[in-house]
Amino acid sequence: MYDAATWEEAISNALTKVNQGSAIKYERVKNFTKENSEEILSLLSDSYKDIPYHKYTFESSPKARRSYLLAGLGKRVDPDVCERDDTNESLSQGRLTTLSASITHSSPISGTANSPITYSSQSSRDDVSAYFEKMFEELPYNVLDWISDVENPAQEVIQSTYDFDKSQAIDVCFMATREESRSHGYGTELLSVITDVAQRMDVPVMLLSATEEAVRFYKKSGFFVNREETGEGKGTLPFEGQEDAHLFALSYIPDGLTGGTDGDCEQSATTDFTANSSQ
Repeated sequence: MYDAATWEEAISNALTKVNQGSAIKYERVKNFTKENSEEILSLLSDSYKDIPYHKYTFESSPKARRSYLLAGLGKRVDPDVCERDDTNESLSQGRLTTLSASITHSSPISGTANSPITYSSQSSRDDVSAYFEKMFEELPYNVLDWISDVENPAQEVIQSTYDFDKSQAIDVCFMATREESRSHGYGTELLSVITDVAQRMDVPVMLLSATEEAVRFYKKSGFFVNREETGEGKGTLPFEGQEDAHLFALSYIPDGLTGGTDGDCEQSATTDFTANSSQ
């Protein structure tokens, strides 16, 4: 089990490493304004809107998509509350789902990763539940039925293919680049921060991918599809009157992993990585 200081040191060292070989410079920002929170939500909404199962779920419900993203990003990135006077107090008392920080400077990239840090506050989980409740209120009945009957079972199947303690792994929730900034290596640099943290902390990384193109991208950085030879690491998501889509469970295992997967983590924190000005 790792504490916040270990995570912070690993992030700092990984940033130093990527900045030494990058034409752009990344830095961390811990305080979100309403404007950059809206920018992050817009970036993720634009990037995920054409992914088949996101499109099916949220195309008619932009408010539901926003609540879904905030359930992953956390309360500090919510434009409606991130500048309120009590936000910092809530963070210090551990009432937030996320421990928010950013890598930000010269390219429009955004991603998040759950760190293996223990947080035991019940109200943190309540914050996540509140966003999901908002999401469910906005979704039509046929989509709610599809989530219950199709998506949730598929998620359970592919989640079961991880061969390590998921509570002690880095869980990459979101990663996106704006269309005009793709194929410049920004996503690879950002991902290298996550894999370097994994190496430094001796913990695996887990993520779900919804497109073959994204799977190829992650494989180039050392990820593999779980139990690919048996097909267990792929979940089928059939839509009403549409072709099937798939989710893939991918893992990254640090070289010579010897520890870091023992012990209990009551709750993960989230770190948000963003780079939001064009190069």
